[in-house]
Amino acid sequence: MVEETTTDRAAAESVTLERRAEPVFVTTVRLRVRRRILWLRSQRPSNGQRPDVPQSFEALDRALRDPAGFATGEEVFFETDPEALCLGEEIEAAQAELDAHPAWSRLRQMFALSDFETSLLAAALAADLDPALRRAYAYIHDDPQAQYATAWLVAQLFPELQPVAIGPYSPLLQWRLARVLE
Repeated sequence: MVEETTTDRAAAESVTLERRAEPVFVTTVRLRVRRRILWLRSQRPSNGQRPDVPQSFEALDRALRDPAGFATGEEVFFETDPEALCLGEEIEAAQAELDAHPAWSRLRQMFALSDFETSLLAAALAADLDPALRRAYAYIHDDPQAQYATAWLVAQLFPELQPVAIGPYSPLLQWRLARVLE
């Protein structure tokens, strides 16, 4: 029994150290991706599909939902689901750490990035540093080909931010911190 407890503690410390080795912006994005996927999974029947509706019709139903009602349902889920609440606390802590990070703050100020642009950059860099996140991005996009950060994805992961149009005069594009995929 003592060995088991020691092993459990060592495993927990290993996970903690591994997370600390990960840049805080990656942790912030990863936690938000986990919470969003938790919400999306809660919207599916227990077997993952409605038996009476082909997969393509299910995707159409999701696409045609009222966005305001969908967002309200998501907010309620985040405030009531125990796992989502726990993730919300972790997200707040990671976001506070990221906001206080001197290098991240300098980057943001130096290139005059908005909160939304900074989050888009974080999502793009996170997928570059951890390619496994690309599969999660594709899942959230509901498109296996969309394995990259988009403004739409960032709006889903960071619902508290006001989306900004990423046009030719965006600092992200002007300073070549990001590029538009063809």
